[in-house]
Amino acid sequence: MAKPFISAGLAICWLTACGGSSPDAADAQLAGDAATIDVVAGGDPATPTSPDELPAIVEDISEEVAPDISITVESEMLTAAANIDGAITSFAPALSDRIKADVELAFAKAKAMAAEDAESGSSMAHDYQYDFIKSASVGDLISVEYMNMFYTGGAHPNYVIGGILHDRASGEDIAPSLLLSEAGQAKMKAHLMDVLAKKKLQRMLMTPEDLPALREEVMDVFPKEVEYWFGGVTLVPSKEAGKFGGLVVHYSPYEVGSYAEGSYDILVKASELGGMLSDTYAPMFGGEPDIEEVDEH
Repeated sequence: MAKPFISAGLAICWLTACGGSSPDAADAQLAGDAATIDVVAGGDPATPTSPDELPAIVEDISEEVAPDISITVESEMLTAAANIDGAITSFAPALSDRIKADVELAFAKAKAMAAEDAESGSSMAHDYQYDFIKSASVGDLISVEYMNMFYTGGAHPNYVIGGILHDRASGEDIAPSLLLSEAGQAKMKAHLMDVLAKKKLQRMLMTPEDLPALREEVMDVFPKEVEYWFGGVTLVPSKEAGKFGGLVVHYSPYEVGSYAEGSYDILVKASELGGMLSDTYAPMFGGEPDIEEVDEH
């Protein structure tokens, strides 16, 4: 999950790395072979609803969660599906609409690319699964985690994990680097590199004596720009009301290691963020993370 983040619309750029045709060729194909996209949000929109069947109006709708949005595209050479968490729509409808539009565009291009591959003699079907979930929110700031998995006929499937930080008041996305102070960037980078080396040691079943060598390896492969090493960021809820309990930095396959290593998710608790956060966002963090252990993919 190219950084700082890959929206569903930009994720299509990754597809050519694992096989398939170019996006330019796909655009030309779209004019004559538009994708059939079914969007389902809480039922079949084609089925009329009588007034007697409408749900009763709830006085306080603040706790109501909108239904998930499902998007599917199918053809002889393509199976694509996406799910957008209804909690995103409830909190920031404009963001949900943008994600849906990006997915529809990405899947339309994907269908054209699969058709072009078929015309060139390929018999390998393409598969996609995109998922977007709300991870946490405080005030007007919402964090969305996504996983985009795809297979386009290359050596193996691939996936991208990342996050979207969005301010519904301004309607703008927030670059994760803005969470950190200038001095905090250096502290965060050192912390992430240290944790990553220890995770590699554990994952590769190596001995503590190998840690210095792994630290050197991490220094070599770690992205140089903050937008890349601190790009795939999601926020986590806190046991303290009205606060974020910390953040998770996601590294997709190939970003800090080989594909065989998989992805890495590094949780940084609010209690570990001292001296790292900018004055704007520091007050929004506190308490213990209200989540289970971070899964590693």
